[in-house]
Amino acid sequence: MNERRKYRRVSFPIKLIYKVMGIKGEVPLKSIDIGGGGMKIYLKESIKVGTLIELGMNLPKNGDLFFALGRVAWQAKTAKKDMAGKELYETGIEFIKLDVIHRTKMIGLVHELLKEGKSEV
Repeated sequence: MNERRKYRRVSFPIKLIYKVMGIKGEVPLKSIDIGGGGMKIYLKESIKVGTLIELGMNLPKNGDLFFALGRVAWQAKTAKKDMAGKELYETGIEFIKLDVIHRTKMIGLVHELLKEGKSEV
């Protein structure tokens, strides 16, 4: 996969909740990787590319809950399964709306993690 990203990404789990726009119910999970422009997560469901996702996140060391609007950029079925044996879908989320303050904090976290030796993706 040849990707052109505006922001660097790092493998790092952050706690978040996601909700598909227009559908009831929030789902807690952790990210696979994060960056200032998006993230990768595992979902238990297949979702169409372009679907809008509401995200609530907490960055470590910061702790405040903030929200973003994302768009499913891509999705791929994986060989991984959850604890109940259900298939997981690796899902790329592009941030559509994320305020400047929290985008800047996320970029700062990525740079800090890279300095600590976390791997860039």
